[in-house]
Amino acid sequence: MLIHEDPELEEAAMNGVLPIIVPVSVFVPSTGAVTVTAYEAVWDACSVFESRFEDDPLSGSAKDYLISAVKSVVGDLGYAPDPRESRVTLEYSLDRITESIEKNAENAVLVTSPDQLCSYKCRLLHKPDPDDISENTPLSVTICGDEIVSAASINDFSDTDAAEINVETAPDHRGRGFGRAAVAALSLELIRRGERVSYKCAQSNIASGRIAESLGFTLDGRRLDIVCFED
Repeated sequence: MLIHEDPELEEAAMNGVLPIIVPVSVFVPSTGAVTVTAYEAVWDACSVFESRFEDDPLSGSAKDYLISAVKSVVGDLGYAPDPRESRVTLEYSLDRITESIEKNAENAVLVTSPDQLCSYKCRLLHKPDPDDISENTPLSVTICGDEIVSAASINDFSDTDAAEINVETAPDHRGRGFGRAAVAALSLELIRRGERVSYKCAQSNIASGRIAESLGFTLDGRRLDIVCFED
């Protein structure tokens, strides 16, 4: 099913005021029909795409076709498609507390005040910003010794009404459950507050996908976004 992108969003893109645009987004749900959300400027190309790649809309050939289809359109606006960022992502959601979440949350610390981080060193490339931490915007961290080795926080922007969680773990501490604990603790708090939680990761990031699956998240589907940056 072909769907028009939000007119205001497309107009902003056409006027070149956005640093990043997504002229085409293909979503393959776990159950139900495939949807293709597209700008009017590439509508005809997406109609061809639907018929040509009906059997495998997320294949490498499908991606190459869409990048080629949007390249000239967005090029006139000062953008260029990025093949690396235009990748398939897995989209998960959760609206209930699972036994695995309760168990793993015990190994992380919920942070609602910057003062809670003062006594710890941080091994992460993107250190938690104290100005972003409050009762309304909590995060969770896992501690090894006196160091923060993993942190889960809420993305500033989400495509849905769910709270979208992202997680980062220090490279030398990955695969040991630290990231899973951080995601569990933050998910537990958000669900207790009555919020629905979402989690996204690249399909190629098998370890990240395992975090969601091990905590009981539901795979809603897979998405291919054709991402374009200012050229």
